[in-house]
Amino acid sequence: MIFPIAGVELCPLLPVLLGLAIGTLAGVFGIGGGVLATPALMWAGVPPAAAVGTGLNQMIAASAIGTMLNVEAGRVRPSLALFAACASLPAGFLGTLAAGLLIEGGYFGVVVASAYVLILVAVGFRMLRELWTAGSSHPAGDALSDAGGVAVVVLFSLLAGLFAGLLGVGGGFILVPVMIYLVGIGTRVAIGTSLMQILLISCGATVFHATFIGGVDVMLAAMLMVGSIPGSWLGVALARRLPVARLRGLFGLLLLLAAARMGWEIFGAAPAAQPLPAQAGAIGSAIELFAGEKPLLYGLSAAAFALVAGGLAGFVVTRAR
Repeated sequence: MIFPIAGVELCPLLPVLLGLAIGTLAGVFGIGGGVLATPALMWAGVPPAAAVGTGLNQMIAASAIGTMLNVEAGRVRPSLALFAACASLPAGFLGTLAAGLLIEGGYFGVVVASAYVLILVAVGFRMLRELWTAGSSHPAGDALSDAGGVAVVVLFSLLAGLFAGLLGVGGGFILVPVMIYLVGIGTRVAIGTSLMQILLISCGATVFHATFIGGVDVMLAAMLMVGSIPGSWLGVALARRLPVARLRGLFGLLLLLAAARMGWEIFGAAPAAQPLPAQAGAIGSAIELFAGEKPLLYGLSAAAFALVAGGLAGFVVTRAR
């Protein structure tokens, strides 16, 4: 199957399986799918710009499900999430512009791959540390005043938004520890609030990327959603049955190995891109034409599509519980 905006031809089963793996791992280990989606797409041969934009698009659906579940459980502080989004959205716009400049200079692939090596190493070591310190207490920080807490979250949301626009990550790995250890919010509420912020920034960053870079492939994102939505349900169910504390250590090692492989590939010779067939199919050609002629409207449509898909899935989950 040809994905003309991403510029690749893939077996349609591959992105579905990648989405299933991403959703399941995110559900089991409680990590953001954005940290996994972009490296996985790059591993599949998707160019970095399309991997970032498409990963942002599928992240809307995943974060919409998580936000709905946490809102229903009362584990979200909406006002704090909105303050965070107000800071991260303009920063995400700047991150997108920076990504465009790096693409023009030919450095974007190296920057994205290098940044994900560092992110995977950081997350991997954090998981190993949690395994090593299992059983010890990790108290939250002293609660700040409302104004102080908002100011701290807004400050770090600027960094999270910049990362979203540049790298396609939601920033939960930044904001959740900040909310827990610096602001004094409980872990579950911090995760739920961060998910709402991720939902908002991923919507904005999807539109930014579609408008200014053109790397959002809604067909590829839809294939990822087909796998990631049921994968997230499966991951949550498995987390209740598996020895997750021990598995987190193993998964941390796998992330370190993945980081090592990405680091090796940065300095290795990249395989030559294979030219696409002349015909991309009627649907693919129509989407490519729409994205090229009306990029802003296409970006809004892609974000709305993912939001509706995630919202419907979240509605089904909340009613089935």
